[in-house]
Amino acid sequence: MEHRNNLLYTNNQFEVYIENKRYRFSKITNMQQEAELEEFSIGGINYGPYIARGPAKKAGRLILERGVAVGDKDVPVFVPGYYLEDPVEIVVKRSAYGEGSPRIYSIVGATVVKWELGELNASASEILIQKMEIAYEQMVLE
Repeated sequence: MEHRNNLLYTNNQFEVYIENKRYRFSKITNMQQEAELEEFSIGGINYGPYIARGPAKKAGRLILERGVAVGDKDVPVFVPGYYLEDPVEIVVKRSAYGEGSPRIYSIVGATVVKWELGELNASASEILIQKMEIAYEQMVLE
């Protein structure tokens, strides 16, 4: 018997919006959040260190990958250093059963830091891969 109340999101149905335009990517890595912690001693607290959240010391990095198709003009080459005014939105679509609301991750304060084209090799017939790396200040789940 199938329980549809506990459906999981699949990881292969997503859309990416950059500057309010939809782009197609085949793979996204480094979607993560971290908290910087500071440990110090306070007089009177002698059972262990006091832990406090500190300011972020480095930006998050998001890597977007896609295969390049012949005649494809879907993703322009974003120049490293280009600041994205609007949040980058990653919309993870519903479960395989079509149930549930999509999850939207907003990447705020994003700057393109790297653009890379995969290896060109005349002796192999591999798919040409385009990668874009984005540094960001914050990722928010909406």
